[in-house]
Amino acid sequence: MDKTVGIVAAVIVVSILFAGIGMYYLNSSHGNGTGSFWVEDDMGRKIYINGTVERIVSLAPSNTEILFAIGAGNKVVGVTDFCDYPPEAVEGVKNGTIKSVGGFVNISVEKIVSLEPDVVFAYYGQEKIIEELDNLSIPTVVFNPKNIDMIYNDILIAGKVTGFEENARTLVNEMKNRVNEITSKVKDLQRKRVFFIVWGNPLMTAGNDTFINQLIELAGGENIFADLSGWPSINIESVIERNPDIIILTPYCGITAQDILNNWSREINAVKNESVYTIEDLNILIRPGPRIVEGLETLAKIIHPEALETKGYLCRAMVEA
Repeated sequence: MDKTVGIVAAVIVVSILFAGIGMYYLNSSHGNGTGSFWVEDDMGRKIYINGTVERIVSLAPSNTEILFAIGAGNKVVGVTDFCDYPPEAVEGVKNGTIKSVGGFVNISVEKIVSLEPDVVFAYYGQEKIIEELDNLSIPTVVFNPKNIDMIYNDILIAGKVTGFEENARTLVNEMKNRVNEITSKVKDLQRKRVFFIVWGNPLMTAGNDTFINQLIELAGGENIFADLSGWPSINIESVIERNPDIIILTPYCGITAQDILNNWSREINAVKNESVYTIEDLNILIRPGPRIVEGLETLAKIIHPEALETKGYLCRAMVEA
């Protein structure tokens, strides 16, 4: 593949993935919020919510996960083709109680309108759709969290808008407690140098202003490319020079752990020691919702297995050697 085409393709894939296209699911009771009020979303927009919200459309997988996690799933009437979690959302689409309104960017405004939503939860990058919904006076809350604290805040916003504030607060507290439990086990351990591969050709990684970087640090690691921003392309020479102790891959990045072990320089500690891992479920790392804590625990078990038990449903990493 031509290198330019490869870079464009990689950027498109990364953009879709890290927009959230990927714990605790609470009882759907106590969702009877009433009254009219204003909320401010992640874009600084003020949205007026006029009365009780009964019908919701979600335009991102992470939004859908948040809504079901706080108990508002029974109010969701529309989702995207990429909303594949939790199972209740998938089942809703299968049985027709929830309708698909399209992909992440190729969304049908007509389908949204036909569902008569009281509110739409959108995501950064959907500006054209958001503008159309605004013009139709459909309340649209836009999420764009850049770190875990902003994920907490988005969950609380979703709780306020849908009338599930108590559930949202409970969920956030549980997430914070779990994060504190994990970080307390690794904070005093020697940090291991981590190289996270987002894409294999061209080679792309996660910079300092990403969820991945924050999770690596919280898990007791050191991102070897934390001095870069966003999702930069890098070369193998820079990887050799920075010499990671651990290499972590995404499952569909165009390169496998076996490729690395077979073909990369043994000068790299991670290759020499066969410390190359593939994350089975990428969504627990890139979807800014409740399962981000599961992603943190998975990384912590890879980076510091001596500090965390490896049993349980959160253990999703595998070594290919």
